[in-house]
This record gives sequence, C-alpha cells and structure tokens, in this order.
Amino acid sequence: MDYVFFGFSSLCLGFFILLLFHLSEKTDRPPRIWQLLVAIVAVFFYYYLEITVFRDQLVLYYLFNSLPQILLLLLLVITLLRRKKVRR
Repeated sequence: MDYVFFGFSSLCLGFFILLLFHLSEKTDRPPRIWQLLVAIVAVFFYYYLEITVFRDQLVLYYLFNSLPQILLLLLLVITLLRRKKVRR
C-alpha cells in the first residue's frame, strides 16, 4: 500500500513543478517539452528516493510523503487567489 502513497506523492510533485513553471510565465501557453521532461524526471527520481531512502525511516517517511501534497495545495491556493485578482 505504501507504493500507492509514494506514487501519489510523486505525481503531486510533478503537478507542483508544472504549475510552478506555468506561474513563472505570464502567458497561458501549454508547457514546453523540456518542462514536461523536467517534471517527469523529478517524478521518477522522487519515487525512487521514497522507495529506497524514505521508506526505512519513519520520520522521513511521513515528512516526505506529505510534503508534495502540502506544496501543491499552497500553490493551488496562490494560483486561485492570483486569478481572482486578475478578474476584478
């Protein structure tokens, strides 16, 4: 069951990276190929780290398993607040 949580955390990290790239640009273009590749590499690397390193220590397990979800939630709130300001 841990692998499901690890996969979900890795996907959250990938979405966080893509959303961060999107917020850094001022246009509403789709992400570029290199941005997608960076996100994919980060997802696989983070998943590998979770399986090999973070799984063995309980503190690291909980910290690094919840960190991507928290970061993604914060960035989504910032994005929604920014879009709300633009519409006014």
